[in-house]
Amino acid sequence: MHWDPNNEDIYAGLTGLKLPFDEFDLGNGIVISKTYAHVFGHYMAAFKQAPKGQHHPGPWKSIGGGIAFDIWAEIYLPRETQLFKEIDRLNTTWLITALIRIKTCPFVKMPLISNMKFKNIPESQIEANFHALETESNNLFYNLIKPYEYKQDDFNWIKNNLITVGNLFEKNHKYELALLSLDRAATENRYSLGLMILWGALEQIFFPDDKQELSYRTTLIIATYLKPKGSERLTLFKKLRKLYGARSKAAHGNPTEDSEEFKQTYFILKEVFIKMTCENKIPTTIDFEKQLLVE
Repeated sequence: MHWDPNNEDIYAGLTGLKLPFDEFDLGNGIVISKTYAHVFGHYMAAFKQAPKGQHHPGPWKSIGGGIAFDIWAEIYLPRETQLFKEIDRLNTTWLITALIRIKTCPFVKMPLISNMKFKNIPESQIEANFHALETESNNLFYNLIKPYEYKQDDFNWIKNNLITVGNLFEKNHKYELALLSLDRAATENRYSLGLMILWGALEQIFFPDDKQELSYRTTLIIATYLKPKGSERLTLFKKLRKLYGARSKAAHGNPTEDSEEFKQTYFILKEVFIKMTCENKIPTTIDFEKQLLVE
């Protein structure tokens, strides 16, 4: 049965997220809570052609592989909740999931949505509807970060900043690119590809007006934006110069495939994104000049 998630209640199942509480109210009727479902799709093979309009006849054999994941949490978005002008309700669940990835653990995923609360599905007399979404298995952060301790403060931040994030995402291309880059870089197959995505966003935000000494000026401006004048800014500037060098190698066909370079660049862009969100402002060239020359 076809169903339109934008016109019904949405229950978005999340993997990789074991909540420290039973449920959390994100406001506007949106609730994230504990649940459980095991989803699996194993590869099978049949050895005779299917008659027209029928299934392949047996015997069927398991050939190994496929996908399987555990859903530990769900986001409930009521059908009457529409928070943004351009971001529809289905993409609102993605936006919340993206912020959970940024503020908690980058390999949380939203592989499945339903129109029914997961725990009610087994006993329901009404057939539940489903959509499969983020089912890819690759994530560059696997084995790069330790098991994450989920904190309520992270969810408080998401609750307090969700509307700001959505509004900035709709109105500003640089902010939109920063969020999309943080959300998608880890799903690439190589560290160098993820690194280029992250630096693409950083360049858009901090790109100087002229292209002379691009690497020097871009990294200097980022360091100025994130750190006060002094030794911390100098240390970050040197770190950024090294990371930008890794980005240049990746762009010109000589990638290092260094996981630490990817990880450090991710957290730099994350820090920039969070600061822009908290200030509800995208920095401009005038802001950078003021920080460099006046403050």
